[in-house]
Amino acid sequence: MYETLVFSVVYISFLFLLYRRSETRPAFVATWNAPSDVCSKKYKIDLQLKSFRIAENENASFRGKDVVLFYEPLPGLYPKYLSNGTALNGGIPQRVPIEHHVQKVANDLSHLVPAKNFAGKGVIDWESWRPIFQRNTFEPDKLVYINESRKLAKTLYPNWNSSMIDKMAKTMFEESARELMVNTLKIVQDLRPRGEWGFYGFPRCFNYQIDEDECHKDTIELNDQLHWLFRVSTSLFPSIYLSSKFPSSTSRQKRVQGILNETLRVQSLYSTPRTPMYSYTTYRYTDSNKFYLKEDLINTIGQSFDAGMDGVMLWDSSKNFESRQDCESLQNYIESTLGPLVKSITNFAEKCSTVNCNGHGKCVRNSWMETSGVQMLISRNVYNFENYKCRCYEAWKGVHCNERG
Repeated sequence: MYETLVFSVVYISFLFLLYRRSETRPAFVATWNAPSDVCSKKYKIDLQLKSFRIAENENASFRGKDVVLFYEPLPGLYPKYLSNGTALNGGIPQRVPIEHHVQKVANDLSHLVPAKNFAGKGVIDWESWRPIFQRNTFEPDKLVYINESRKLAKTLYPNWNSSMIDKMAKTMFEESARELMVNTLKIVQDLRPRGEWGFYGFPRCFNYQIDEDECHKDTIELNDQLHWLFRVSTSLFPSIYLSSKFPSSTSRQKRVQGILNETLRVQSLYSTPRTPMYSYTTYRYTDSNKFYLKEDLINTIGQSFDAGMDGVMLWDSSKNFESRQDCESLQNYIESTLGPLVKSITNFAEKCSTVNCNGHGKCVRNSWMETSGVQMLISRNVYNFENYKCRCYEAWKGVHCNERG
């Protein structure tokens, strides 16, 4: 009797493991992450996102089963300086009591993500300071974190010279920032283990010059110093927002290429092969708020697919949902431009995965940075997969992912 019970448990465990190793992911998914619930609740305007294969939270809520986005100071006790100079939660990472922070993260998660089986994208958006000390010297509004860190080091070591103070300020800041971010990810992963957790905007590229299609060597070296962040993240969320200041579609295309290429590099070096990558994009130019031209939807969403991202996160600001006209304008844009393009790319990705990769991998374009890739194919409604190779999911291998790994 006992032997039979043991055998049954082992057999069931084996079947479960086999199932887990055989399950696949969507070939490409677009997830809505905009506070558009006002359109349906206040103005009775349904954006019909699902008809265009855009995943969204139930009732168009900003937080739900598909995606949860935490703005600072959530979750926990995120330290920052307000515009009036007031220090929130100590102002700098060195002043945050880590045990209190961890408890606050757990409480915030319990309140804002109550479903313990949450399996969506969990995104933490902390942008007031950069975890690499040197990076805070490049932006005027972040110099306060350099100065306050030096003041703290000087208080602790009043007899040290300026060079020693600078080194200690850097060490204390970076160690504390690392402890804060790593512990935040660990606690949310422990409490909601099925979620895909990461910080918004990492890795960054800072390729803001015209036609700059790769990250500067210094940026790459600083990203490498963040290996600890990429290793503990269970998802990567690079940001590929576009400004119309770039004078041509080609220059905007290259801007995105640099960020995506750096994401691929970081994932290959520091993440597991299964770590998903979702590009955070929008559909409005950041400097004018006008809707993207179709070519820039291709440059962002299309290039993300071609490069091998697992999907895109479609973000927008609450300031763009303040009137009925705002909702109607977006509804028209989704129906005429954004929606059909997302649906075409998603259908293409799914068919390519099924035909080329036997449903056990996703398609990635060969030499994706050299051509417009999926643009020509979807504009002609042509399903030609010859320029795509397979990147197999876990437990599968082979050119067409038809062999057990």
